[in-house]
Amino acid sequence: MSQLQMFPRKALVQLPKAQPSADSLGEVEADDGFLYYIKGDVSGKATRASEWLGTQLAEAVGLAAPAPCIIELQD
Repeated sequence: MSQLQMFPRKALVQLPKAQPSADSLGEVEADDGFLYYIKGDVSGKATRASEWLGTQLAEAVGLAAPAPCIIELQD
């Protein structure tokens, strides 16, 4: 099981949404050099909670899933 993140990653470069997506707000390159899709709670949907829960369930049954990460945006 993955550990919870203690400090947020900082976004160094914010990129606009490249492909149409229902819940992605765009992409960022964070201070660890990785690219992340930014998800947000838009229109009252609990997207971030759903993403976290899905990741936890996938890990519990042995499926590979990207680890969620808290990103501090520039704005």
